[in-house]
Amino acid sequence: MNIQKKLVMFATAAGILAMFLPWVHISAFGMDVGQNYNGLRGSGIFIFVCFMGCIYFCLTGDYKGPFSLSEWFYLQILSVLIIFFTLLEYYFKGSLNKQNPFGLTETRSGAGFWMALLSGIGIMLFLWLYKPREYTIKAGFKFAKRKLGLIFEGEKKD
Repeated sequence: MNIQKKLVMFATAAGILAMFLPWVHISAFGMDVGQNYNGLRGSGIFIFVCFMGCIYFCLTGDYKGPFSLSEWFYLQILSVLIIFFTLLEYYFKGSLNKQNPFGLTETRSGAGFWMALLSGIGIMLFLWLYKPREYTIKAGFKFAKRKLGLIFEGEKKD
């Protein structure tokens, strides 16, 4: 298996594991009450689906070579979605959200959140470090535009 696919699969597996770890720790009145929430709540389910999509692209296609341009581009989109929605979860459920002005409850991010964020960044990093020279964002958009054009032209002809 190609090194690019191995590293992306490793980062994706770490991200899937992160979905089951605590993302938010909640304490009340300064005491740890043992309340934790994992990543499979709210938009975390969408993040999990994105990680599963990354596994799908790792397990399909040519094992010996790097990702094809289409797979590379789709994985870039999935990694951006993972990073964006992970940060969105942090904003709404983590330390940045100051809903309680009296300080009765405190929330802080857990290991699962940081692991999922680093996994998303790792997927993107490994895709860029081990890509062939001809793979660019512009080439990916050209490919997607051509694919979408074929889809929409096919609908017009019917």
